[in-house]
Amino acid sequence: MAWQKGETGYAPEKSGMNRNAVIVMGDSHYAALAEAAEARALPLALGPTSQADILIFNAWKHSLNYEFLVAHRGELVFNHRLKAKIDTLKSDYDAVTFACMFGGNHNHTLTLLQHPQPFDVHMPDIVKAPTASGAHVLTRAYVEATLLEYMSLSLVTTAKVAEAFRQDQTLHLSPPPCIGDDTFSKKHMGAFFEMRAPAFGDVSLTPRLIRQKIWNLQLALQKTNATRHGYRHLSPPPTSMDVEGFLASQFYGSDATHANRAYGDLLLRQLEDEIGAPIGAINYFD
Repeated sequence: MAWQKGETGYAPEKSGMNRNAVIVMGDSHYAALAEAAEARALPLALGPTSQADILIFNAWKHSLNYEFLVAHRGELVFNHRLKAKIDTLKSDYDAVTFACMFGGNHNHTLTLLQHPQPFDVHMPDIVKAPTASGAHVLTRAYVEATLLEYMSLSLVTTAKVAEAFRQDQTLHLSPPPCIGDDTFSKKHMGAFFEMRAPAFGDVSLTPRLIRQKIWNLQLALQKTNATRHGYRHLSPPPTSMDVEGFLASQFYGSDATHANRAYGDLLLRQLEDEIGAPIGAINYFD
């Protein structure tokens, strides 16, 4: 039930079972992937099959507050009860890939609503865009440090998944690109941001190019974490973006920070390319 790393990537070890699975764990962004998987609605196979099952941890059942990490001898480790449950699930499969979707909205927390003191960051190696007129220009190091304060738990969680299941392949799926349509974003901010927006008057958003810069910086930090801890980071599917690099409108979700089922279907195809098998059946666990 392990993956062998070869010259061209990972492949399942040879055995007589020929059953593969993708185990998905994450925060709110996993919903798009789950909705796309549900739309396929195939039953779980009971024997050898060319299709892979997708097993999704039902984080919504825990109000997105499940403790994936617990303290053990002075350090954080992957929740041992959940690991035991996953080990039992794994016993039915020849090869398992973990698809992690932890975090992803930290860039929006910093940048969706305009700050009282408008800011920008200069980092031409990531996004070749001019700094905003009249904005306080921050150093990349300062913004990275601020982002890492927000992102630290999600980065550690993904790293601990890779550590707990080191015989298996672990992937991190990127959060969706920023939505560049300010009109849509103002009308569909979502409860988290609506509570933080001014009660009266016009809602001001951080300029979309700055939002895009911070999103790209977040991805760079996620990629660095993946390299450091031995798992792989998958960038958003190229077809999910418009010509400017923002989320294409056909993939907008119900609010300004999430994508929809059509985007989730792109993620399923991305996973299928990674494991070399079509994904068919879905099941939830918690």
